[in-house]
Amino acid sequence: MKTIFKLLFLFVLSSNLFSKELIDINFENLKLDEFVTIVSKILDKNIFINEPLEGTINFSSNKKLSKDELLNILELSLKQKGYILKEEKGFFKLSKINEIEEKPLITEILNLKNVDGVNILKILEDLVNKRVYKEGTQKPIITLDIESNSLVLMGSKEELENLITLISSLDKEQSQVYVQARIIELNDEMLENIGVSYGIFGGKVGNHNLSTFSASLNGGSNSANVVKDILNLKIPDITSGLALGASLNLLKQNGALNIVSEPSILAINNKESSIYVGEKISIQTSSSVTDGGTQRTNFQREDVGLTLKVKPRISSDTKVTLEINTLLEGIKTKSVGAGENPDTLKKEIKTTAILNNGESVIIGGLIENKNEQIEQKVPILGDVPVVGNIFKNDANLSKKSNLVVIVTPYMIPKSKDITFVRNELAQLKNLEDKYLQDSLIRVKEEALKKEQDSKKASEKLKELDNKLADIKNKEATKKVGISAENRAKEIFDSLNPQ
Repeated sequence: MKTIFKLLFLFVLSSNLFSKELIDINFENLKLDEFVTIVSKILDKNIFINEPLEGTINFSSNKKLSKDELLNILELSLKQKGYILKEEKGFFKLSKINEIEEKPLITEILNLKNVDGVNILKILEDLVNKRVYKEGTQKPIITLDIESNSLVLMGSKEELENLITLISSLDKEQSQVYVQARIIELNDEMLENIGVSYGIFGGKVGNHNLSTFSASLNGGSNSANVVKDILNLKIPDITSGLALGASLNLLKQNGALNIVSEPSILAINNKESSIYVGEKISIQTSSSVTDGGTQRTNFQREDVGLTLKVKPRISSDTKVTLEINTLLEGIKTKSVGAGENPDTLKKEIKTTAILNNGESVIIGGLIENKNEQIEQKVPILGDVPVVGNIFKNDANLSKKSNLVVIVTPYMIPKSKDITFVRNELAQLKNLEDKYLQDSLIRVKEEALKKEQDSKKASEKLKELDNKLADIKNKEATKKVGISAENRAKEIFDSLNPQ
């Protein structure tokens, strides 16, 4: 019965094939390999099968089908049974879905010029692992040669073209920021005295800092206009930078500040850089006395000082965001007693500032208190056992330092290098003294004008006081005259009664 159904089915299909485009088919429990044979005849296409097919299929339709629809039914039926049909040149090839399709693989080596290959490798691996590939498609292989900073890619031509385009977009020259830092020790008391002396604080006495001091020198100098004409750094507010530099020069000349260090670093956009300014000191960790009376002291070398970390992020042509971390570490007491550990100090400030190109941020509050024990002794005699103590003198030294950190970013133009920035800043530095002279002349003129205005106001007030006194005197005289006249009249009336 099944054989008759197959022959009848083939006859019907053959008749439909040669009579018209649409095909009317319905079948039940038809073997998959027989259905492939039938479709092959209808489509007039050879189908290559490298192994026997298993399974049967059922199909029922209430309308006639086209050849394309019949091919879709075959592909769907094969897919449900774990096979895939692929069109080759002049024929179809049948294979299992779980078999990896063999494609010609090519290899590309890309030498990265601007970025670290480790970071690019992480991005590519994450992208490849998250991407969904079709069945039979092999994922590309990516590896890194650290020594040459090169990526080795292996995969199909289409896959590698997409990856190379992505890598080219990532491997671009990074923007750079030249970060200039100034670490200074500031004497607040002398700062205030100098401000009052020069009239910069307007004669007011109070808690003044470096910002208010430099703000008083901001403006009133032709040097700012000169800098704008000769400087090519595109600094939006050059006047405030000149005022700050002039303030530091003035305070340094008068002994109100001491410049500890002026480090500078070249930082890549979005990458953290650090500056360390400090020293390595010996710290007494323990002290003991042996049975024989010999004193033994153990020391340890430690780094103490200021660490400054900056991470620039360029947001526009004239603005940069700075993530700043300042860490001050030190030792309160260098020597300790038996069984004691030295006291340490740690002060840390973290902040984020959005600055214009060439604008400074002032970080204060890093006050350092130190207690150091100093041993003074007479050479040779001070080292004599027992009696040597007579020739020794121990002194405790207390030291307080107010550290201020000034950080200024300068964005390097893409067509320029760090030498260009340094040359421009050297010109800026040369004009700070002239700006200071001009500003002090302006401050002096303003103070003189105020003094003159005050003197004029005082003279005017004195004149008004004199006029008021004259008026009062005249009124008093008039009153006295009226009073005398009335008295005389009274006397006359008494002597001449009517």
